[in-house]
Amino acid sequence: MIGKCKDYYRNNKVQLKKIEDFHKTYRSDKAIEWYTRDSFVYRLINHAFRTEDIALWYLFRFYIIDLCKQLESVHRIQQQQQQKTDCCLKLYRGQSQMPSAELNYLKDNIGRLVSTNGFLSTSKSIAVAKQFIGGASDKNERFRVVLYEITVDCSLKDLVFVDIDKYLSRSHENEILFNINSVFQIEQVYQDDDQEGSNGVWTIQMKATDEGTADIKEQLELIRKKFETCSSMNNILFGRLLLDMGHYTKAESYFQMMLNVLPKKHKDRASIYDHIGDVHMHTTNWNEAFKCFSQAYEIKMTSCHHRYLSETLNNIGNYYKAIEYFDMACSFYESALNCEKTDENNNCIIQLNLCSIYLKQKRYDQALDLCLTARDKLQQVQPALYTEIIYCHGIIGDIYFNQQEYTTAESFYFTAFKMSKIYLVIGDRLRTKCIEALIDLYEKQDRRQCAIAFCREQLSFHEKYLSVDNSHHTATIAHLLLKLCELCAEDESKKLSYCEKALKISVENICLEYELITKCLMLVGHYYKDNQVKDKARSHYLSAKEIQVKIYPPEHPIHTQTQELIDSEISIFFCLRPRTRALPSL
Repeated sequence: MIGKCKDYYRNNKVQLKKIEDFHKTYRSDKAIEWYTRDSFVYRLINHAFRTEDIALWYLFRFYIIDLCKQLESVHRIQQQQQQKTDCCLKLYRGQSQMPSAELNYLKDNIGRLVSTNGFLSTSKSIAVAKQFIGGASDKNERFRVVLYEITVDCSLKDLVFVDIDKYLSRSHENEILFNINSVFQIEQVYQDDDQEGSNGVWTIQMKATDEGTADIKEQLELIRKKFETCSSMNNILFGRLLLDMGHYTKAESYFQMMLNVLPKKHKDRASIYDHIGDVHMHTTNWNEAFKCFSQAYEIKMTSCHHRYLSETLNNIGNYYKAIEYFDMACSFYESALNCEKTDENNNCIIQLNLCSIYLKQKRYDQALDLCLTARDKLQQVQPALYTEIIYCHGIIGDIYFNQQEYTTAESFYFTAFKMSKIYLVIGDRLRTKCIEALIDLYEKQDRRQCAIAFCREQLSFHEKYLSVDNSHHTATIAHLLLKLCELCAEDESKKLSYCEKALKISVENICLEYELITKCLMLVGHYYKDNQVKDKARSHYLSAKEIQVKIYPPEHPIHTQTQELIDSEISIFFCLRPRTRALPSL
């Protein structure tokens, strides 16, 4: 950390002197003092959170932990000293450049909760806050000038904040500092052009709340529970949290960084390869996933870490299931089960994966028996493993769906969907699959209008909440657009519109989902081939094949299938529909 700071400020003698002073005198009980100084600490910590720089987070991890702990400790002391239990604070914060898209998001989500992704500095003095926006005007379309007005009920139990001036015995800024992930409810967003000297400043009124903090703690506890038997938890946990929240690019950056900093023979390297492979599985880059799982397998087979071999065998099974080599997937899942003798939770997860293969192989009775056994075990685990329980309900629904027992299937699908709304973040792929399952069911029951209405309702909901801060999850919108494409098969213009919109979103998504892009390209290609626009059809097929070569093994049959479409003049998938108007004469 010190070396990185010195390198960053190598041409700044003032900051270099402060870095050396920090190196010589810093103690954990001085974390607040150093953060509130005009020094490199404040600047680099805020830069790390603002840019979401994983490397900087890692470098400053011990200091960040110290600061969080000291804020919690000082907060408890100040709360005990507080005479009034019904204390209410009015705080302010000025920001001269808020992205317009972010402001629009806040305006569209009045009453919703937002959380800070770093430490939040505010002031009890509106005059101090306005100093930070002094001279700024709201004339740039890309950015807006804002003034936060934050109301804080001091009796909140989970909110952590510190009166810095009281703690450091100073009085010039009236600073109140909030801990990471403080939660606020948006109350009002407005622009007061009539106020003298306002310069078009936007006011954002919020109130601090404990709501939502329990969900964050529960999510962390679930991940800890999931990996509590893993000896490498300290090196894995943060990356796993990023992965489970859908931040695939950040998760991969973190795990790659861990590979770079850990010694070549470190015991955690195999598990890190497993997790990088899992990142690639989420982005559907099957070939890269298999390479990582193979590296993990080789390390484990040549070392003493056979206790965790089942994790890698299960991952390889997931790979073969994804590319639809179901017999191979079944073999690896069974091998993983034979290896896993100590961790009942992992055993249940492997059993569920094996159930999904039995389902593909139409071994419905075996699948159902094993799935119910796994579900009964999972429901006894505390804290509950909700993701796995949702996955289990979905598989049971699939079993009944494939046996045309649609009423029973709907019961399990709807239970999975309701749980996904409570326990999974918006945009989570499993949550999207719960939605898709219900749409497919309604369609199969000849309830197409119900399917369309439900799909549009979910699309509207996700478009509203995944527009700005959750752009890494916008693949969900593309998946739902493709569902609408399937449901509107008779309307050629709508079908093309939905497909092209899904393709645009998929390509522009922060975390590319390669299989989704190829699916969009193929569907658009089919449309053009259906309508005899051969050059456009061929172009889309070629683009799809280029991605397929990247993500599928060379011997996979999908390469031959796509090549046949490229070479053919008549689509093997779609029949031309009768036209409603006469063709022009030649």
